[in-house]
Amino acid sequence: SSVKLLRAGFAIQSGKRTNRVTGERNMRRDTVGVSIGYAAALTQAVAFAWYGVAIISATVHTNPISWWLWLAETFIGLLIYTDRTRDFSKWITEAVAFVGVVLVSAYLLWRILIEGDAAFILEPVEVVDFVSAIAAVAAFVFWIGTRKKIGAGTALWLFQIALVLAALPLIRSTLLNPSAEPLWPWLLWTFSFTLQLVCAIWRWDGFEPLLNPLNYAITHGVVAVIILLNVAR
Repeated sequence: SSVKLLRAGFAIQSGKRTNRVTGERNMRRDTVGVSIGYAAALTQAVAFAWYGVAIISATVHTNPISWWLWLAETFIGLLIYTDRTRDFSKWITEAVAFVGVVLVSAYLLWRILIEGDAAFILEPVEVVDFVSAIAAVAAFVFWIGTRKKIGAGTALWLFQIALVLAALPLIRSTLLNPSAEPLWPWLLWTFSFTLQLVCAIWRWDGFEPLLNPLNYAITHGVVAVIILLNVAR
């Protein structure tokens, strides 16, 4: 009887130690994942600050249409991604990106409409631009109508069409004039979204949270590579 009690007590204590060790490991793992997410957001902010200085100093001749498309696309993507992940460390990077896009878009609008600045490349609006806008609105409407029944995952897949298409105008204008865009902000944006992707993998919650950072990293990386190839010539 005493032996059984001792064995039971030992088993309970061993279980508690195992649970404590497992809990500490999970806590450390969560801390690392959160830190990666915050590092991604900080890198995003630095990239936008760098880009803002370049625009103000007139060393950037970007395509405003891309930024105005990104304004709606980034906002819709942030809403859907936040609803799907419910994880601050994952979506904080996209929140910082949205604030940055708002500031850049507003500044470009002011320079063009108020000051009549012709230094920025206003590419013709093409079919793909309309399709991008329609895809973003469709993803938003689908998310609003289905989020309570099936969640935000399907809407996030649909949003990827808008995400990729919205980048095409600036990719197109950068191919025509690679020197119009500064290299380092695009490299930093690519690195930031890559960190966000790592955060989403580290704090795994299914495949869908990988979609936004993966495609953002790819589209920003394409622009960075175009600029880099031009610099290397």
